[in-house]
This record gives sequence, structure tokens and C-alpha cells, in this order.
Amino acid sequence: MSRSYIAKFYNRDRLALTSLSKCGHCTNEQLKNYVADTRIKHYVYDGYVKKEVFNKNNGERLIGYKLTNEGRKLLENEWGVKSHYIAQSIRHDIGIANKYFSLSQEQKETWKTETELRHEFIERLEEIKNEDYSRYEELYNMLEERQISIPDASYEIENEIEVCYEVITNSYGQDEILAKENYIEIMNVKYETVRV
Repeated sequence: MSRSYIAKFYNRDRLALTSLSKCGHCTNEQLKNYVADTRIKHYVYDGYVKKEVFNKNNGERLIGYKLTNEGRKLLENEWGVKSHYIAQSIRHDIGIANKYFSLSQEQKETWKTETELRHEFIERLEEIKNEDYSRYEELYNMLEERQISIPDASYEIENEIEVCYEVITNSYGQDEILAKENYIEIMNVKYETVRV
């Protein structure tokens, strides 16, 4: 058995690893808001985090870190953090992380991943099913036909107002953007996008 570099976990580890859980990928600089370079390397050595590199067309390299299965298990077992964001491309996820790291700690505590938003949407559909079955069928069919799409994340601003957040890449077509807007209308929340 190989030796573990990390013997004990602290709140700063919870915050750093939770950031990865909420965003998919984070940069070294973002993780350094909570932990030192050495600690980040130890996450990688111990198998909790994977380092990935994306080479941009202009020759620039984008380096990101994401949780491994072991990292997700650690978060679930140590701190009860679940409903992890499923990592996409580094560029996309760092767009999410840029927003996440721009928020206050209080706002970060309200952050919901796409996974959590999907669960809430399904719960809302079940409520609608009991109130108006034809509307439920309509929305369910729209979801199945990808005319409704769940945003990347959400967070709360003052007075518990929920803001959904979406990172739009060049691969997004007009139909996908419209599907996100359909979700916003149905759930009656504010919407913020950024193009990367």
C-alpha cells in the first residue's frame, strides 16, 4: 500500500474540495483561496483530485482540477456533501468556478448544482402532476424532447431570491439556449449567463 500524504482533514479541505464538487473543475489559483500548492499536490497524489490540461488554439494552456470518485466519496463520508456537479470541459467549468469564487461565503452556502436543480425540477413536476395533469404531460414531454434544460447552477441573493447561472460555450445551439430559458420561465427564477 502506498503512503498517504494527507493524514488529517480540516475545514479548509472541506471548502476546497466542496468547490470542486460544486463547479466540476477549479484552477490552482481558485483552490489556493483555501489551501496551499503543496496541499493541492497531495490531493492529486492521494487520488482525491485529478489534474487536467486543456490546450487552447492560441497555444495557451488551461489547467484545472476535478474530483475523482475517491474525492467524491471523501466529501460524502466526511462532510455529507452530495449531489456533485458532473464535470464537463475545463473551459466550461472554470466559467462556473469564476462565478462561484466571486460570491460571498454566505452565497456559496446557497449554491445548488445542476444535479440538485434537476431533483428540484422533478419534484416540481410531481406537484404539477397532482394539480394539472395535462400541464404535467406537456412539461414532461418537453423535458424528454430536450425543450427544457437545467442550468449549470443557482445561488441566492438578498431576500432569498434565486438566480440560475449558465455558462454558454460555442457549442450551444439556439435550441439549447431556448431550453434553458424554458426552465427559467417554468421555475420562475432569475437568470444570468456568461459566454466562454
